[in-house]
Amino acid sequence: MERIGLKANMSLKNNVFFIVSLAVMAFFMRVIIGTSYFNAIDLMNYNKGWMESLSDGLFDVYARNANIDYPPVFLMLLYPFSGLIKDEIVSGDDHLMMLLLKIVPIIFDTLIIPLLWFVFKDKSPKLGIMAASLWAINASGIINSTLWGQTDAIMAFMLILCFYLLENGRCYLGGIFFALACVTKYQSLYFAPVVVLELITRYRLKKTLLSVVCGIAAGAVVFLPFMIGSGRPLLVGELYFGGFDKYNYGTLNAYNFYGVLGLNGVETYRGLGFSSSGGIKSVLDIVSIGTFGWIMMALSVAFLITLYLTAKKRSIWIMAAVFMELIFMMTTRMHERYQFIVVPFCLVGALMEDDIRLFISYILLTVITCINQAALLIAYNGSYENIVDSEFGNILTSMSVVNIFIMLFMLYSVLRLCYFGKRGSKRPDSDPQTETQ
Repeated sequence: MERIGLKANMSLKNNVFFIVSLAVMAFFMRVIIGTSYFNAIDLMNYNKGWMESLSDGLFDVYARNANIDYPPVFLMLLYPFSGLIKDEIVSGDDHLMMLLLKIVPIIFDTLIIPLLWFVFKDKSPKLGIMAASLWAINASGIINSTLWGQTDAIMAFMLILCFYLLENGRCYLGGIFFALACVTKYQSLYFAPVVVLELITRYRLKKTLLSVVCGIAAGAVVFLPFMIGSGRPLLVGELYFGGFDKYNYGTLNAYNFYGVLGLNGVETYRGLGFSSSGGIKSVLDIVSIGTFGWIMMALSVAFLITLYLTAKKRSIWIMAAVFMELIFMMTTRMHERYQFIVVPFCLVGALMEDDIRLFISYILLTVITCINQAALLIAYNGSYENIVDSEFGNILTSMSVVNIFIMLFMLYSVLRLCYFGKRGSKRPDSDPQTETQ
């Protein structure tokens, strides 16, 4: 009789069986939760209208709906489901409407489960099963994709795949998937310094340049039909620069440094001490919120470069996690969801390096991003009388302080690993004869 194979070392066949079973169960769990929870934020104001426009055609959608501020890949993923948006049964049932509007994020959040196993497959199948299982029940991911219906899981899937490819010598495909991440959600551009540093430190100049060319070509292939169909030759600039300037505030409900200072929803042209008083206000108002944010951006990039070039132990996963953590915590225009992307990278880095401190950072990040997203969902979807809504400002300030300590602990964990951990082994493609693609 065939055995499941869990008592002994599992074969590849049994590993695949386990991961597929896990993903299927996680998918149906997400479908049920997502269908049951009605979320009015974003979905009904934006995504529903986008899908209605998509049902009349794909490539000219930007010409028909000026409200669309997302790059094309998300629209391409919504398009196969858009024909159902005007169906009387779907439009007349809130639960079916939620399922339709959330199905793409749910699918990609589920796909991260087998992807994480695949990332670890050659290193340690057991670690792969652990990573996949942890993601299957990750509450922050479930809130983001399943309760909210946000697109961060799509971006996370593509970035994880991109980094896996870069780490394993497939720089051309890595460049393509980084471009696809960027034309899915423009926040992916924050990872550009990590990708560039990985390319120039791991690969020869020719391969680095060809990887960049592959990425540019992939982005052009995606954008060109929409530019032609919508009659907007400047569509790329309109979406990316327009999207960046659209939320020109210190913070937008994000638990970060600007949340500590009470700068939620405060325009970046104001002084850093806008919500302060007394002598501290005079000191903080020396620079504007926006200027301070750009200074922090520059310092974060400088920190990343220094870490990349001087660390005894270097990991693209850890570098990406700590850099995005700094960007979220110290720069402006951050939404509550933008810290979510740190979570999967911290998980992979912790398991790859077998580092308990980084794993604790993963747990803490999961908890804080859960609270940040859930508090806003409850406040916006609930009544003004409930405590989360009436105390939202106080919650934001106090949780921002907590998040500062989480950032400091993560920084300590990363620096300790990078400079005092074991020296990393020779990179697989450092010998020209072993380079691939």
